[in-house]
Parts: sequence; C-alpha cells; structure tokens
Amino acid sequence: MRKKWYVRYGMVFAALLLLAGCKPTVKIISPLNGSTHDFNEAITFSGTGSDFNDGDLTGTALVWTSSRDGQIGTGETFVKSDLSAGVHTITLTATNSHGQSRSAKVTITVGNPSIVEITEDINTDTTWKSDNIYLVKRCIDVNANLSIGPGTVIKLESGACIEVETGKIIAAGMADSPIVFTSYRDDARGGDTNGDGNLTSPAAGDWDYVSIGGTNNTSVFNNCEFYYGGGYSSYYDYTLYLESKGVTVTNCTFAHNLGDNGGVLDASSAGAGTTITGNVFYDNIKPLGISGEIDIDDSNVFHNPDNAAETNAKNGIYYRAAFGDIIGNRSWGETEVPFVICDGVYDLDIPAGASLTLGDDVILKFCEDRGIYYQGDNLINYNGSGVWFTSYRNDARLGDTNGDGSITSPAAGDWEGVYNDAASAYEAWPNIEYAAN
Repeated sequence: MRKKWYVRYGMVFAALLLLAGCKPTVKIISPLNGSTHDFNEAITFSGTGSDFNDGDLTGTALVWTSSRDGQIGTGETFVKSDLSAGVHTITLTATNSHGQSRSAKVTITVGNPSIVEITEDINTDTTWKSDNIYLVKRCIDVNANLSIGPGTVIKLESGACIEVETGKIIAAGMADSPIVFTSYRDDARGGDTNGDGNLTSPAAGDWDYVSIGGTNNTSVFNNCEFYYGGGYSSYYDYTLYLESKGVTVTNCTFAHNLGDNGGVLDASSAGAGTTITGNVFYDNIKPLGISGEIDIDDSNVFHNPDNAAETNAKNGIYYRAAFGDIIGNRSWGETEVPFVICDGVYDLDIPAGASLTLGDDVILKFCEDRGIYYQGDNLINYNGSGVWFTSYRNDARLGDTNGDGSITSPAAGDWEGVYNDAASAYEAWPNIEYAAN
C-alpha cells in the first residue's frame, strides 16, 4: 500500500514537473507575413499566446518587437502608425509564469514617405500631415496659420529655419505619435531623406531654429521632438526661441541640440502667459532659458528618461530677463536642476508690486557680480526646506552646473549676495553660501 502511494504521487509530481517545463504557444494573426504598408499607416498588430498552466496570456506576457524600432507594444492587440521606413522583422514573444517563452515572427515592409520640399514662405493657412516628410531647405516665414498633424516629421537643411511673426504654428502631436523637428541627415526619423545611405549622420547644429515672435502669439507645441538644432551662430544657438506672449510648449523632448547661450529652449524674451511644462531635456548644452514673466513648476525633466546619467552639459534653468526684473507674481518650483542667475542680466531684481515664490528644495546659483534685490517681503519661502542661495561653481548643490568638472570650486565672494531694499542691507541667512556680502 505504501509503495503504491509513493508511485502514484511520484507520477503526479513528475507530471507537474513536465507541465512546468512546457513552453507556451504563440501566433501572430496580423500583420501578415510579407505584407507592405504605407509610411505612417495605422497597422494593427494582433496575436495570441497560451500556456497549459496559465491559460491565455495577455498584457506584458506578450511582447512585440521590431528589428528596426525595438519594442513596439505589448498585449494581444494594438495599433501603431509610426514604424520607420524599411523592412521589419516583427517578433511576438509569449512568456509564461515559469519564465519559459516562445516566439513567432513575420516580416513586413514599410514604404518610404513622400518628400515635400519647402522653399517658399507660408502666406495662406496650411496643414502639414504625417504622410509626408517636409524638407525645409532655407529660412522661411510663417505669415498664416500652420497646423501640423500628429506623427509629422519636419527636416531642416543646414542654415534653414522657421520664423513666425504674424502667423501661428499649432503643432499638436500625441504621446504615441509626436511631431518631429530634426536634421535632414537624421535617417532614424523618416528615413534617408538626403539619399546618401550612411555617408552622413546628424549632429548638433545641423539646422538653425524655430522662432515665435509677434505681440501675442498663441502658438502651441505639444508632444513635439526637437533634435540637432542650434546652428545659426555661437550667440544665437537656440533651437526653439520664444519672444512673444502666450506660447505653449508642453510634453516636448529637446535632445542633441546646442544652446550654450540662452538654452536650447530660449524663452528669455518670452512674455506673460508662456507655458513650459512636462518637457524633457537631455544631451544639450544649456537646456532652458527663462524671462521674469514665466512660472516654472517641477514637471520638466532634465535627463534622458531611459538613462538618468545622460543629462545636459550645463544642467540648469538660466534666468536671462533683459533687465533682471521679476514681473508680476511668479513662482519657481524646479528641484532637479538649479535656477542660474548669470550672463545676460544685471541682478535678480524683485521690485515693489512683484513677488517670487520659491518651492521647497529649490536651489539658486549665481555668477560673479550677480545677486538678488528684493523688498523685504516679496521673496517668498526664501527659508523653505532645502532652499539654498549659492555659487555657480558649487557642484555640491545639484551637480556641476557650469560643466567644467573639477576645474573650478566655490569660494567666498563668488557672487554678490541677497540685498533687502527695505532694510538697505545684505541678508545673512544661514542658507546663503559663498556670497561677498
């Protein structure tokens, strides 16, 4: 009897081990093997996976990848419209709860987009759509409404720019279908537009800039990506320049640009109503410059979300208002990088009738001969938790902001100090470091 019990349960145990070692089954239903698709076509990806123990596999148990674009989705079905041009090996991998996996593959081809060369100014309302690549060959003026659809790729040649003064750009991308402004040498976005194979590759400064001017220009950039810009000159090396009121820049990515003067996104001349939130900056020189009329919250990101070590060479928010004045009631809340008061302004002046509210953990860094002038009650939360006023050379507070490694170090007298106009005296707060006064 005991022997039969051991045999019976031994056989059950062996069967369970066998089942645990089984790999799941997997099948791609669509797209069909060998199918051809237009550039930016909405392609449906559908497949199944199942396992003896787990049953039907769903969610992250089913992972889709492309040989050209990497992981493109998860789950049983989804639609994707931004595959790069070329031949893709599409792989669906099903993984069960024991870690065993099995894959199925199909090969599809995505055609090259049509290239529309832009050589003339835009003087009538115009729409750019994602089924074309727009190649801007010189500096053009936008004197009407230019609407840019999700997924559209705009490439600019050397010396090319887009200037908006009397018109407006509405570039409303989507999280999974961004609008791209990039170099004509960038084969990774929109294919080999310049037709030279791999003879050239993109680099920072390949094209000049997009600038938004006018009195009250309500242009919108949402879910846009800006790559390899800033080539106009060493002084005007921004990629997106704002010098009007009411422009919105949200959920955009700025990467691989220059921007050593006013930042890759230079809003140092921007007016009231300018919104800069939810953007990502990495592999630029200076990421962002602001004026005294802009609020900055803690929603912008100053590193590559996929690699936190990839930041910007001079990672800070550079305050560069024309005369250094805060206008209205402003608030600064960014905590990943410091606010920098340096070249291009006199001092950070908070005049009567205006105010500046600092969030907790905000750091302000100052260059030589720069400081703060306030009225005794309009620098709000100056003593908040983690708030510091310090030298631009101080790498201990939010990193090497001046980008010189260990060449310089902070010392007493590096910057002017905090001056209270109401008391006609410099402050001696415990969170002031390396000031002259």
